Amino acid sequence: MKGKKIDAADGLTFLDGTLNIIKRPKALPYEKVIIIHDHLETAFLKIIRSEVARETEIINAHDFSERTITQKRNFIVLMCENYDYPVLKALYYKIANSAPQSGIVVAHHMPDAYYFSQPFFAEIGNPCHFCHADRLLSYEEKKNSKCNWAQLLKFSKQRGVKIPRTNNNLSLLHESMIADFLTSRIKLFTCNTGAKRHQDAALSSASINPITGKIEEEIVPHWTLCQCLRTVT
Repeated sequence: MKGKKIDAADGLTFLDGTLNIIKRPKALPYEKVIIIHDHLETAFLKIIRSEVARETEIINAHDFSERTITQKRNFIVLMCENYDYPVLKALYYKIANSAPQSGIVVAHHMPDAYYFSQPFFAEIGNPCHFCHADRLLSYEEKKNSKCNWAQLLKFSKQRGVKIPRTNNNLSLLHESMIADFLTSRIKLFTCNTGAKRHQDAALSSASINPITGKIEEEIVPHWTLCQCLRTVT
């Protein structure tokens, strides 16, 4: 920058604005991993707790209070057995505003996969879970698609009903694959696993098909109408 005669302060200001960095976060690790769930089997939760290599607290959503996480740095996973769009969205942004230093993830079943969203850090200002969900909803409301999940989201939002888990007949092997996928994703963001990742894919979402074992990742961009760009500070 000095060789090009560019003012360092102006250059950093430009990069911060271009990369949408609201505030540089402190270094990892987090204080602990917090799993907030609506209803999950005890055995499944025990597997998650035993495999995650960090202090892990598991809380039922009905017992959760944002006062316990205010201004703390945790890795928070919202695990949804039933996807309740308005309830999930309200809880998601309540946590984001109470603990902007924390990473927030949504994990839930889809018709043919299990989804683990990219972590959202309000203090960084990266794309959130609803940048993805609301984009799907917006496209689906304009034109019907062949995306089963988008159609379910639209129906759920219009009728005010939860999206229940539909793949209840998974074998123990397939359930174990989901548990392994979940713990691997949590450890990827909370532990020094030695995994090498490109900067552009550092905060990507991922899904697994529990029947085939295929894992897919997706880079989620900002949705220009998303609430995270307007109200989270």
